[in-house]
Amino acid sequence: MKNELYFERIITIGNLYLEYIFLEFETEPAFFTCVDNHDKLYLCLCSEIRGGQKWVVSECTLGILRLLITETIDMPSALCIPEHVILVTRDLQGHEKSCMINTYDVDPLDLPMTGTFLKCDTESANQYLMDKESAALEIHLEYNSVQYEDSIKRLMSYI
Repeated sequence: MKNELYFERIITIGNLYLEYIFLEFETEPAFFTCVDNHDKLYLCLCSEIRGGQKWVVSECTLGILRLLITETIDMPSALCIPEHVILVTRDLQGHEKSCMINTYDVDPLDLPMTGTFLKCDTESANQYLMDKESAALEIHLEYNSVQYEDSIKRLMSYI
């Protein structure tokens, strides 16, 4: 089951579903994660809320998420690790547009200041991270189990 649909038809991604909110501003998610239809993880930062909305959407790994939650890297660094990011804009009528840009072309005003670390409910964020890591490990073990069973079947066919 997917979470709430948050963005539709994002360039090169498709739909994104809201997964975890780190920070809110006026009851709106300001810094959060989403997943796509293939459970790929994305960091999302709402950088504008007046006269429409604007987000920076960046592909994220569990390793990056861990570094962010443990305050090993700051928020702008976590968002700018990939070579490209997606900018999403939504006008007052609710129409969305998205475009891919090189990370070095991101307007610094669309990012938190360098040295801004994630301040959130650490206990909840760590639980979210542990749940994500557990799910990833379970998928990895399941995949390896299937591979092992397939190998045994192939070996048995030669006997």
